Amino acid sequence: MFCLPGPALRSRPSRWRVNPLVTIRWYLCRMPSRSQRLTAFARELRSNPTRAEAILWWTLRGSALGVRFRRQEPIGPYIADFACWPHRLVVEIDGPTHYEPGRQEYDRRRDAWFAAHGWKVIRVTDDDVWSYREGVVDLILQHIS
Repeated sequence: MFCLPGPALRSRPSRWRVNPLVTIRWYLCRMPSRSQRLTAFARELRSNPTRAEAILWWTLRGSALGVRFRRQEPIGPYIADFACWPHRLVVEIDGPTHYEPGRQEYDRRRDAWFAAHGWKVIRVTDDDVWSYREGVVDLILQHIS
């Protein structure tokens, strides 16, 4: 939608009537889109990784496994912890918040969306990353091969 500053922006005496549709149109044109908000949130997540994400990223970064992974990557309406685009693989690290009521249903819907769009999802716990990092890397390598 092409947006021009409408009459709501110009200063005018208070006796002039403001068209609410013009004001709403102006406001909606200046709101960031969903993808812009998602990208900004992904940047924020990248700058504040959890301990498990930082440990796994240190192993995956820089094509260490022969493929490139992206961290906190927006894919559709979701943000994947780690994504490998050539193999359409998403690696999710589940921390304590993933066991809260309602969160598991959200994770199921999210996994179903990824599967419907051709992505494979690997879910590992943060305890697995801390204690068995090599096993997690082997699991990722099995899905890549």
